[in-house]
Amino acid sequence: MNRKMKLTVWMAMLTFLHVSAAQAYFTATNQKVVVTANRHEKPGREIAGNVSVITKEQIEASNAQTVPDILEQVEGVFIYNTSTSKTSNVDIRGFGDTAGRNVLVLVDGRRINTADSGTADLVQVPIGAIDRIEIIRGAASVLYGDNAVGGVINIITKKGQGELSGRVGYFGGSYGSTGGDIEVSGSEKGLSYYLTAKYFEKGGYRTNADEFYKNYSGRLDYDVNDNISVGLQYGFHEDRYDLPGGLNATELQNLGRRGSADSGDVADTEDQYARLTLDIDPIPGDTEYGYFQIDYTWRERELFDRLNAFNFVTNRSTDTEGASIKYIFDREVYDRNIDFVFGAEKYRHATAIVGSGTNTDDLIISKDEYGFFGNMEVEMLSNLFFVGGARYHKAEFTFDQRSGTPNFEKQKPDETVSSAGLKYEYAPGSNVFFNFQQTFRFLTPNEWYSSFSGLNTNLRQQRGEQYELGIKHNVNDRAIVSITPYIMETEDEIFFDPSVGFFGSNSNYDKIRRVGVEFGSRFDLKGLMNDIEFIDKFEYFANYTFQNPEFTDGANDGKKVPFVPQHQVNTGIVMTFKKHFNLTLVGRYVGSRYAINDTDNSLPPAKSYFVTDLKLSYVRKYFEMFLSINNIFDKRYSTYEATNSSKTVRDIFPAAGRNYLGGVSFKF
Repeated sequence: MNRKMKLTVWMAMLTFLHVSAAQAYFTATNQKVVVTANRHEKPGREIAGNVSVITKEQIEASNAQTVPDILEQVEGVFIYNTSTSKTSNVDIRGFGDTAGRNVLVLVDGRRINTADSGTADLVQVPIGAIDRIEIIRGAASVLYGDNAVGGVINIITKKGQGELSGRVGYFGGSYGSTGGDIEVSGSEKGLSYYLTAKYFEKGGYRTNADEFYKNYSGRLDYDVNDNISVGLQYGFHEDRYDLPGGLNATELQNLGRRGSADSGDVADTEDQYARLTLDIDPIPGDTEYGYFQIDYTWRERELFDRLNAFNFVTNRSTDTEGASIKYIFDREVYDRNIDFVFGAEKYRHATAIVGSGTNTDDLIISKDEYGFFGNMEVEMLSNLFFVGGARYHKAEFTFDQRSGTPNFEKQKPDETVSSAGLKYEYAPGSNVFFNFQQTFRFLTPNEWYSSFSGLNTNLRQQRGEQYELGIKHNVNDRAIVSITPYIMETEDEIFFDPSVGFFGSNSNYDKIRRVGVEFGSRFDLKGLMNDIEFIDKFEYFANYTFQNPEFTDGANDGKKVPFVPQHQVNTGIVMTFKKHFNLTLVGRYVGSRYAINDTDNSLPPAKSYFVTDLKLSYVRKYFEMFLSINNIFDKRYSTYEATNSSKTVRDIFPAAGRNYLGGVSFKF
């Protein structure tokens, strides 16, 4: 089946289902989900912004084995990697090669963006341990601070419930992939517990592209009484992954798509964390006067990588400590809803970079930061809400370079940002909203310093503004359709410029304007299947994203930001039949985009692609087995392409062809 035919089939199904949906009696399953977009729990339908929630049931129905696998099905989200899951980056609202540093990723509210690179290590969270994933599109700097420019992803993990229970699973598939996981959970007398461990060895589609992961994590939550609860979380992650590198035209011809010109390049990580939380309602009784949330986090991360051809070895070690306190008030006052949160937070990061072999690195970059923030939503008139907030954030960077010419200096950037908006709830679960928000992002150690170009403290900090107008429409409490157009303007984004110096260097981008529209929908169409007795569930989803990021001044004025697809479509069906069989069929289209570093758009863009995945599972009370087929039509594509400064070499990083994964699990 050729590409045009596959697209025609999917679009025909999409059109049919939309027309049918208009006549159906919907039953949406995700509209009463609680989300934390305002930094505390709140019904998702009440949020004044473009927020999606991926539920535990949707994750289990999908083909996903890692967090990036499930995120790429959501509107406004583009996932790319350099041929391994470990190198996956998430892009929201069109940041291209700077995406990973402009999207904040949280686990239960804990930041997992690494302090050295600013990107999130998305494979550290076992997908089986996730209760739900919240995707907050657009700027959220006021509430979340650094990195929260394009969006925020908050991964909520499972808590123990009920009697002692557990699950043991094993899976294996193409390219020698194999793995297993185990989880134990329960609760008793106010104490809940959840423990999980996962092993995953993923054989590479390409030569020198193998991946190996181990994850151990657990959480304890204890309700001391009605007013006090405490929580403790701990996790340990270990991985080893190969770095296959890109393939230029000559290497593709000689080595093929599954080859590697960088045999022997490898990296590994050890990462562990602990988090202590305390929730306090200071005033006993039925009257609500708000409550406090306090948490402390600790993290220790070590990263090792080796470029074999140059005997270039780098060790990075980062220690992080942080604490925050929030006061939250959410109730009616004189028949008007008032919801506000005030808080303060402080973090300290210290990154040591030490080289060996031909690498002479020896320096420490530390970052001390603190922020004060407040956000309020007030019902001014019946169902008309004002939303506004502000944050002050300050950082102090210390650079202690001991290799080459010794250097010790400091930088002390600070930012004040604000936000304002309106929300009108015109029907239960339906609202129209407008938001304005200022944004900022501080540089990371990997931006200040490069092993090849050295330390550059002349770079400017990133700033921006965003405007968005959207509508979320609830169809009889049985489906949700959302449309959100937006405009975002930023200046001084940091990117790697290969044209500076011999090895290239980080530089500030010119001003950029991003214009886009996000459309999302999900329906339960069981009502259309009432005459088919063996179908127990039939859900359909479709989403579309348009993005148009352009430089608005400088040498590239009017050109597109590299590596941002202008069009994306996701569509699929989820079906349960004969009570125990589940079928999921998902297709995703990613439009063409200019290669990384092609800021003047002089090269032909990377080809668009359309990929289809299928999963079939059989589920009983204590037993489950599944078979997944990814990239059913064996599409040849790459999610990442880059060029050099002279545009004479273009490297592609081929994605996997058709592959299979099957598994079985037992519950007790």
